[in-house]
Amino acid sequence: MTFSIPLADLEGAPRGTFQHMMKDWLALLRPVHAYGGFSTIFPIDGREARKLTYPLVMRFPGLDQDDSIWFDEENLDQGVKGAHWLVYLNPSHIAALGGLEALTTQLGEGFRIDPVAGGVLIQAGPTPQLGDRNQNLRPRYYERLGKILAPIRVVISTNGYLDPEGEDPVLKTQDWLARFD
Repeated sequence: MTFSIPLADLEGAPRGTFQHMMKDWLALLRPVHAYGGFSTIFPIDGREARKLTYPLVMRFPGLDQDDSIWFDEENLDQGVKGAHWLVYLNPSHIAALGGLEALTTQLGEGFRIDPVAGGVLIQAGPTPQLGDRNQNLRPRYYERLGKILAPIRVVISTNGYLDPEGEDPVLKTQDWLARFD
């Protein structure tokens, strides 16, 4: 399930509004895992959109390519998608990473960890980060979180959801999922 809010809808809202909304959704829906931050939004025909957004997600590593069609039930059970500004982990993910205390220690300063819906919501830095490969701007919080989440990251073996011209979409998707390692 994907839920999107245009930035304009949050204009003038108190700081933390999006995080509070996400916590409410997590408590209500109790997902396997969840993510929040800057993302592409696809129309009904996602294939053309993937072609258009591919250069953007390659340039801006903090921009999520949200195409839930490729995260079917099999992949969801396999692991998490990776780092983003807000990441919800369920208790089994936390245990696989060595427990909450180990996770908190590994993350260090700049991260917020809130218990919610039986798991935790991790906030990577005070605001979402896009990064920019052309300007060598790195989303350092996402990089730290990505390295920590790597052992529980999903492995896509079929149906890559990036659409690179002339390249293997499965390999490109795997590379993109590992972009913060």
